[in-house]
Amino acid sequence: MRRFLKTLIIYILVASGAILMLMPFAWMVATSFKLPSEVEEWPPKWTSKNFLSERNVKVKVVEKVGGIDWRSLSIREAMAFVTLKKKGRNVLSLLIDDDPVRRGTLFIDFSSPNGGNPDYATRIDEESFQEFKKSLQNYKISSDLKKIFEEDDPPVFFSEIFSFYRSSKKPFLDRIDLVDR
Repeated sequence: MRRFLKTLIIYILVASGAILMLMPFAWMVATSFKLPSEVEEWPPKWTSKNFLSERNVKVKVVEKVGGIDWRSLSIREAMAFVTLKKKGRNVLSLLIDDDPVRRGTLFIDFSSPNGGNPDYATRIDEESFQEFKKSLQNYKISSDLKKIFEEDDPPVFFSEIFSFYRSSKKPFLDRIDLVDR
């Protein structure tokens, strides 16, 4: 019995030492998933908002290239502006200015290559388009989705749509799905 107690105490001490030695490694792994603003929080937390299924995204709808807040421009965004050939009224710029995980700029060009009106739908026949239009008009939006999305404020609406399609249980904008398509 005495030998058993001695062995038990040794095992408890070794297990406690192993846990104590692994704590900094576990903290390092938990901190690697945190955003810089979360790392500098006091008191520190083991959890991160990266583990949440939904987030708020800050969005600025920009009317023209000169409307960007140049103080928050990263090298990648600056390169997009420099390489953008069409700096005009037919380019919609959406600056997604949130935590670094979800920051970026989305450009949607609304002009054709020859400079005229867009011709995105030239290969779609009228019958298919009307059928698609009817299916959209007959689509019933569930009540829980209606109360989620606020259509009066465009930045809030885009933020909610973006979060829903990227962070829901089955995200539509999942990177793996988009690469596979």
